[in-house]
Amino acid sequence: MNKTDLIRAISTAAGATKVDTANVVDAFIKVIEDTLASQDSIRIVGFGTFKTSKIQKKTVRNPQNGKEMILPEHFRPVFRPGKRLKEVVNKKIKK
Repeated sequence: MNKTDLIRAISTAAGATKVDTANVVDAFIKVIEDTLASQDSIRIVGFGTFKTSKIQKKTVRNPQNGKEMILPEHFRPVFRPGKRLKEVVNKKIKK
């Protein structure tokens, strides 16, 4: 499913217009981006948690030319699914 499919599915489920739904989805994504950029987290009970993980500086090897490179310290966005989401996914897949 891509973003367009997601907007269509939410629009149908909520009985809203695609334009309004697209605005809500875009706003949701923007809030997540801004929150993670400020190194805060978002916890949606039953669904999951969006947060950042600090990756330490390390030396890696470029696979194309074999030269060593230093990968600087950086942050990686992380999503950890909640208990209910895991249960729903596993229940539907096992059917």
